[in-house]
Amino acid sequence: MANGQTYSSQLEGASQYSYDDPGYTYPDIPEAVEPEGCADKLKKASLNKKVEILRALVITAEQFEKNIKSGNGGLPFSTDSDGGGGMDLKFIEEFKKIHTLGTDQLNKFVGMINEGSEELDPYSILYYLYQLFNGPYSRATANVRTEEGEEIGIFQPTPDIMGFMGTGRRTKTSAPVWGPFVEGNIAASPLNVPADTYNKCPGFLQSLVVENTGTARGVFAATMQGIVRSDFTGPFINKKNGERMEDEAEKGHNIKPHGNLMVKDVELLWVMNDIACDILDSVEGYLGEDSFRLFEFNKTINYFNKEQNKAESKNDTVERLIEYIKQEFDDSKGDGVGQEILTKEDASVETDLFGNTFDSIDRREFEMNTIGHSGANKFKLYTVKGELGSGTPVKKVPLECK
Repeated sequence: MANGQTYSSQLEGASQYSYDDPGYTYPDIPEAVEPEGCADKLKKASLNKKVEILRALVITAEQFEKNIKSGNGGLPFSTDSDGGGGMDLKFIEEFKKIHTLGTDQLNKFVGMINEGSEELDPYSILYYLYQLFNGPYSRATANVRTEEGEEIGIFQPTPDIMGFMGTGRRTKTSAPVWGPFVEGNIAASPLNVPADTYNKCPGFLQSLVVENTGTARGVFAATMQGIVRSDFTGPFINKKNGERMEDEAEKGHNIKPHGNLMVKDVELLWVMNDIACDILDSVEGYLGEDSFRLFEFNKTINYFNKEQNKAESKNDTVERLIEYIKQEFDDSKGDGVGQEILTKEDASVETDLFGNTFDSIDRREFEMNTIGHSGANKFKLYTVKGELGSGTPVKKVPLECK
């Protein structure tokens, strides 16, 4: 309320109480003071699907580096330039050996991922853990221990629900009307859903939540302001609603006796905001640095956000360098027998992700002429009709009973 606008319902020290006596001047609503939150504690996660692409392409790291060529500086089929080298190749090679070499290789791989998890991105680690705990060696994986007999630290559950109060967000529509805990500020407009649920929703759902909650909050705020600014109970008690508005806009009004209605517990909101970092620090201390990276990923990832989910791909060929044996015969003697000569040569071929003939919509439009080049007998090769041969219409031959 701007200075100069007066309401006599809050007369201080006046001998008479009337609605038209300008005895109290409402103060300006102070600028919102941003509480010291913990917004920088968690880094926003991002992901690509390089580990899944590598699983299809890699047999050994040496084979991949020698035979697979990429034209975009990253992985084939991927629009993200990150990935496809170094430790990623080493880990995927050791992972694929598990199903051939058994539990000894499983123990080796678990040890690698437990001690060298900082070499991988969080999504790749979670992918490996999911495959291990949901594959044929799931029971054996759960029983793996370190050389000292301790449990594997990276196996700790890291659900996004941990540290729930560390978000500093509220879910109730009936939030404070004044001060730092209003729209646009820390722990701002309530969502009416848990923050972790909201953060996982597609953008259109988030917009609906904000719009609908904002509408409900608008009704509450308008009603609340009407109650506070017109409430008059003199001469029995002076509620000092103007003072209440000032207090609630700062550190809270509940630290003093008052007769006001629906005063919000701003003090608790400040406490929750101030301990947000402590809560997340406790989670990090409990999980350890490596597992906290996985928790951070689970907490902040939104698979519907294109800025975070970079797992795009394209239908394209993979250029592979293959080796083959070339057979020749030296008939320099002229006896018609000749000497067999075998040489190893290389050739570059284009395949799909799994090494098969590359197929696409454009290639399925390929047409052939079997008789001349006039187009009289043109047909599409990638059709049932085309693959059966000549392309000539089949004649109906009636069955005759003899």
